[in-house]
Amino acid sequence: SSQKTRTITGTITDADGNERLLMESVDYLRIDGETVLLRSLFGEETTVKASIKELNLTAHRLVLENV
Repeated sequence: SSQKTRTITGTITDADGNERLLMESVDYLRIDGETVLLRSLFGEETTVKASIKELNLTAHRLVLENV
């Protein structure tokens, strides 16, 4: 039987509630105060000033909110 690998997609919302893609294939997340570091399966990294708004593992979805 084949297993489908699903990865987490990270988005961020602005003050108006608009959501934009921040990173696909997120496999690492580190929170340090108001700073969130995301790293993809491919080694790409991004750091944002944000807080976690929603984490839905079933839907493979992470939503951050600007602070």
